[in-house]
Amino acid sequence: PKPKPKRKPEPKPKRKPEGAMAATEADAGPLGEEATKRVAEAAPEAAFQVDLGPSLREVQQKRFAESNRESYSVLAYACKLKEGATLDRVAELHTQLIRSIMTKTAQRATGLLLLQRGAALHLIEAAYEFTSPFMRALADNPNTAELIESCSIVVKLEDKPGRAFKDWSCHSVNPPSEAVDLGSENLTDVSETVLQSLTQIGEQMRQEGKIAGPEFNSRFKNFFPSAERVVAMAESADFMPLADYIDFFEAPIKLEFDGDRTWPIQELISV
Repeated sequence: PKPKPKRKPEPKPKRKPEGAMAATEADAGPLGEEATKRVAEAAPEAAFQVDLGPSLREVQQKRFAESNRESYSVLAYACKLKEGATLDRVAELHTQLIRSIMTKTAQRATGLLLLQRGAALHLIEAAYEFTSPFMRALADNPNTAELIESCSIVVKLEDKPGRAFKDWSCHSVNPPSEAVDLGSENLTDVSETVLQSLTQIGEQMRQEGKIAGPEFNSRFKNFFPSAERVVAMAESADFMPLADYIDFFEAPIKLEFDGDRTWPIQELISV
């Protein structure tokens, strides 16, 4: 018997694609309107119409504007004075520099300069536009080399939200002596103690008004670090000297790669 011919399978009806391809010219009437609606719902442009809200920077700027927030730098450094350097000359040097940089930068500086036998401890609150040129002016002033033997940065903070001091002042103090061994102490605690002690002086002076002379010494004698401690901080290898700090943080960055030292190859010179 002859084999029966095989029947070809009937093609299945093609399904219309969903989304953007659903609406075609063949769509008409209610079906066409429904397809058009599906296209609109699936349009990728809709994703860009979602309100993502303000950015973090926009929120911060708005809060700062509403609260009138100000930001300050805090600089504190310890100095060992040279033999024969008088406290009056050291006070005059700092007073002139403070006034000069305030005039040039139009920035107000607050803080405290403590002078004692053979040592000086200075804390400044000001904008970065003040502290940066002040450090340079102090390092470049010829009187600094005559009066100060060593100077090291003890505290440097940025973005401090407020001031502890109402103004800038200079005082001569005479705390009791003590034996100091910074090698056995945590230097972070040393810096924090200096900052907290001087900040507490500023906060009390802000509340009670200007205090000077013998009253200043008797009132805050427990907050003054000794001359031995200030000298130890100025000479400590663990605190960055003023000149090194300026070179590292304030000078433009310059990188020299090993390849730069050997390339381009110099021409051969025959003798």
